[in-house]
Amino acid sequence: MPYHERPGGRACSHARYRLSCADFDELMRQAEDRCQLCRRTAAETRHGHLVIDHDFRVGDWAVRGVLCSTCNGKIERVADPACAAYLSNPWYRQMLAVRGLPMEMAEPPLDAAVRAGRRMWRRSAEGWCALDRYRGSSLTWSQIYRRFGPHNILLVDQELDGDAPAGA
Repeated sequence: MPYHERPGGRACSHARYRLSCADFDELMRQAEDRCQLCRRTAAETRHGHLVIDHDFRVGDWAVRGVLCSTCNGKIERVADPACAAYLSNPWYRQMLAVRGLPMEMAEPPLDAAVRAGRRMWRRSAEGWCALDRYRGSSLTWSQIYRRFGPHNILLVDQELDGDAPAGA
């Protein structure tokens, strides 16, 4: 069974971190189904599962790897060579490198449109305005980038109909 399937048709928990199901499966394969620090399997942990570890300073999309809850709780406070090695080579940087994407994206010019996840945004002099059912809501480029990450932002170079929904 793929790691992301949840009983009762509930949404995949990795969606919070802007990971596709394929990305999450790849992350778990790379981790060999174990905590990336102590090497315990999910069954060997106190809670019976591993958690997604992300760098909150970068954004929810910046997934560093998978850890048991014990290691996740101490990762930033422990002066351990294994922790330092783990933190110096996070999964999200590897993923961006494989896809040929930059860590930082420059803000597109005025009148540019981007698709971020399932949302569509257009840049105007007032900021980034939603072009879908949330029409009128706005974010800054920094907020869009932090929320979605460079792997989920696509510059749309076609002329957009102002009333067209973003679609999927």
